[in-house]
Amino acid sequence: MRVFLLFMGSLIILQTGIFSAIASPKEPLPSIRGIDMKNVESINSDTKRDAEIDRAIRAQLGEVSKTVRYYYNRVDLNGDRNPEIIAYVVSKHVCGKSGCPTMIFQKTARGYKLISQTLVTNKPIIVTDKKTNGWQDMIFSTSGGGAKPNYWLLKFDGRRYPESPYLGKEVATNSVIKGKAYMNDDTTSNSGISLDP
Repeated sequence: MRVFLLFMGSLIILQTGIFSAIASPKEPLPSIRGIDMKNVESINSDTKRDAEIDRAIRAQLGEVSKTVRYYYNRVDLNGDRNPEIIAYVVSKHVCGKSGCPTMIFQKTARGYKLISQTLVTNKPIIVTDKKTNGWQDMIFSTSGGGAKPNYWLLKFDGRRYPESPYLGKEVATNSVIKGKAYMNDDTTSNSGISLDP
């Protein structure tokens, strides 16, 4: 897992904040191929440090974690009333030209366990109001590195979400999307949480 992340040059970690994440009255997300994002609510990332989340991210990154900062929100993706952590991780050592990966952690008695990671993504991460195999469908955007901007629908396969947006399904042209866009922060005013404070 660790070698794969470093090879791909990206890491994303995302988490839904219950207390410090707030809805943000921002402009609608960009429309690509006529995809309507006006019904997607923007949510800023949680800004409160959680030592258990720090440990979970460090466990995946090793020494590289010293240069990492991340954004996260707490989101109940599977409807069990125990929110998962969606974390988007940023560092020159883990991000490529097309983005960084997103990690999803689930709370256990021993701390947070990695459930899924999707590489080469961009925030915000959109959680839709539809479910597959009991988990909410997610939409990731791709751009940069020569790739044309696009939206991809990723569904839970019973074990995890796809490891790349490109393994998902292209969001249909002229679709109307409903859901919440997490970690939709202005990065000029919020640089995320550093793993090496």
